[in-house]
This record gives sequence, structure tokens and C-alpha cells, in this order.
Amino acid sequence: MKKDIIDLEIIEELEESGVNAISLVDVPAIQVSWFAFKKQFFVEPRAGETEEEFIPRCMSKLVGDEGYETDQASAICYSTFREKMEIDTSDLPPYTDEVPKKRLLADEKKLKVNDEVSWTTGGTNPRGRIREIIKSGSKKIPGSDFEILGTPEDPGFIIEIYEEKDGEWSPTGKLVGRKASSILKNVNLNLLFADQDKQIIVGPALIPDQEIYRIEDDYEYYVKFSQDVIARVAEKFMKELRARETNVQHNSEDPAESYVMETWLIETGNDKANTKYGFNLPIGTWMIKMRVTDPLVWKKVKAKELNGFSIEGNFLSKEEAAMLKDKSTLDEIMKILGNES
Repeated sequence: MKKDIIDLEIIEELEESGVNAISLVDVPAIQVSWFAFKKQFFVEPRAGETEEEFIPRCMSKLVGDEGYETDQASAICYSTFREKMEIDTSDLPPYTDEVPKKRLLADEKKLKVNDEVSWTTGGTNPRGRIREIIKSGSKKIPGSDFEILGTPEDPGFIIEIYEEKDGEWSPTGKLVGRKASSILKNVNLNLLFADQDKQIIVGPALIPDQEIYRIEDDYEYYVKFSQDVIARVAEKFMKELRARETNVQHNSEDPAESYVMETWLIETGNDKANTKYGFNLPIGTWMIKMRVTDPLVWKKVKAKELNGFSIEGNFLSKEEAAMLKDKSTLDEIMKILGNES
């Protein structure tokens, strides 16, 4: 029996058409869960540690202690090792057992002025930006009584310390000295060096041409969005400043008290959605990054009572949209809506 598949469309000129809210739900219709940034889970690669040694140690931490899915833990561990050790992965297949093993050498860091770096001290992971590199002799660190030594084999670095506030990092003007052997180049601070719950969730809102099951009374059918429609939906959502329009389980009486902090469309197979967050999503997917500011909602996220995004709005079939896009019909609708407001 042939199933009914309806291609959905929006009309940009109508405010009511498109996504008006993002809902946090237990079972997302697109069947893909989000990735939640939890508290500090990151496992630092040790100096001289090979990928073969690091991956099992990292995986056991994420899967065993933190409860991540195996595929997402694998993505995090492999991408983390490659980024931290600065391995060229352009020719490597993603996240397979065939990844070449490579040991970190001191001269592979290739740190330079203005690179963002981090280091471990007192059980914390501060962050900063390199201001000066000392490769010979010593230099007094401005604003302190300390000097930093440096050699060509193990340079010294004068680093401006950053501070974190509300998930954002900014320079403090304070300087510190660190040796090359003690610092690591930063790639993605929020993911790698969070030391508290960031309350951030990342996941897809719409996937192009994915068939989504619907049922009304006894009528079962599927709907789907083309890549072009998704792009226009995403743009209209941001244009209308709906980033704070969020709720739980499609209940307008239960606001999520959260906001979309970033949204993007996957444009290449190497998009960060796949390489950093462990998804396997096609080009054209609409990604959402949201900060959950309500503690009760975040508690549900951590308890896996809420697992994914679900869009909420008004859509038309392509046939209905084509009819309404007739100028005379649309002008009449706009006139009626204008009289009602």
C-alpha cells in the first residue's frame, strides 16, 4: 500500500507561517536526540600518549561514568585527541579503528602569538591567549615578580588570562608565564574545558527529506521538508527573533525558559555537527544550540526525560502554498489579517 507523503512549505510573507517555537520533547519526531553539554567530563591526553592508549581511557570515562552513547563518546574522544595533538585528519576516515597512531612530539604544537591555550593548575583548567613567546633566555612577566625561561626546544609563553562569565570568556589583562610542555592549544573551549554544568544542548531541528510520521483520527501519513524549505524556515525563525520562544512537550503553558544561542545549516560533511558532536546528519540539516536556563527543565534533560528538539508552527502542503502565493489571494489574506489585529 502506497503511503501518503506530503511535502511541506511556508509562505515568508505570512507571520503565522513557519516555526514559531522550539519545543523540548521526550521523543523527537525526527528520531534524533540532542547532545547535552554536561559538567566536566573531559579526559586530557597525556604527554606522549598514543591514540591507541587514549581512546579506550576516554571512552570508558564518557560511557561508563557520564552515560553517553557509544557513538557520541567515540566522536568526542577521536576528535579531541586529533585536535589536542594537532594531527592532520584531512585524509582520515572519521572515527574508525583504522585511524593511524601518532605520538605527540614537542615541536608539533606549533603554538604562535594569539593562539588560545589552556593548562591545568590546582585541579582547574584556566584559559588564555598567547601574548609573547620566549625562545631564548628569560623575561619578567609584566605585573608580577616572576620570570619565564625559554629555549628553542621548550619555549616560554607569556599568556593573558581569560575569565568566564555566563559561558563567555573574556581577557582580564592579567598575565601568567607557562612553558610549552605544560599548555595545550584550545579548539573548542565550551566542550573541552567546562568545569560546571553549562546547560547547553545541541541537536537537529529539521533534517531534509526525512519522512515524519503523523496521524489524525484514523488517517496516517508522512510529512517532509526539502533542503530549500528548511533553509527558509531557519532564516525566518531568526529574522522574527524567536530565539526565546521555547516550551516543553509542545505545551504553551509550560515554557522552557531557555533560548536558542546558535543556529546553523549543515553545509558540508565535515560540519561540526558531525565531526565534533558525533552526529551523522546530511547537508541541509538545521542545527540548534540552546542554553537551558530553567533548573527544573535542565534536571529533566539530565534525567533523559527530555531528549530532543521538536519544531512548532504552521505549515502548508506545496499545493496549498502554491495557491496562496497567487498575489490576489495573498493580498486578500493579508488584508483580513490586518483588519483583525
